[in-house]
Amino acid sequence: MTIDKEVNAEFDKKPMGTGELYAVHQTAKLPIQLRIGNQYSPVLIKAIDSMEFGCQVYPSSDGYKRIINAIDRIFQHSLDNTEYFKNHKEAGDRFEKLVQRRQALIQKGKALDSEFTVGFQPQSKSGGCFIATAVLGDYQHPYVLLLRKYRDEILQRNIFGRAFISSYYKLSPSIARLISKSNITRNAVLKLFIKPLYNVVSKILNNQHTR
Repeated sequence: MTIDKEVNAEFDKKPMGTGELYAVHQTAKLPIQLRIGNQYSPVLIKAIDSMEFGCQVYPSSDGYKRIINAIDRIFQHSLDNTEYFKNHKEAGDRFEKLVQRRQALIQKGKALDSEFTVGFQPQSKSGGCFIATAVLGDYQHPYVLLLRKYRDEILQRNIFGRAFISSYYKLSPSIARLISKSNITRNAVLKLFIKPLYNVVSKILNNQHTR
């Protein structure tokens, strides 16, 4: 993406101090990612607007799927670059609005095709986040993406985290099946567990990146 090129071009202008650790020097890229990413986020939203307008003129499940996949790429790129789409002070509520918009597009796709699905569905338990996916009904939902990122970047790197992951994968499939049977249960778990967990994990990852 152009964002990456612009970030790297500006970052490359910053000289590395004498005796400065490379990892410390790399942290100087974080505020650049946030600022430039936030500058581009309205442009990205306009691109989604244009795609959605085309789908309103000629509705098709494939068209809605392309829009959702484009939103997923935006979320993944933001997640890989200090979450510029929601963490910059000027971003406001763009992130949550785009999450809600993504969900609305899924419903439009399902209205045209009862078998409409988006995102990669994991074939093995090592790749999934069962409870969050059961609650949100979508393996590529931004909340699920961040929880997977926390698993891979934090939990997997220490013995206690790996033990938790192992226990989670043994217990969570049966819990997820129970949750998925009831809309009331899904909404309650989303409000009382998934959203608070998402906020906590987001702060942990942000602190990890700014060290």
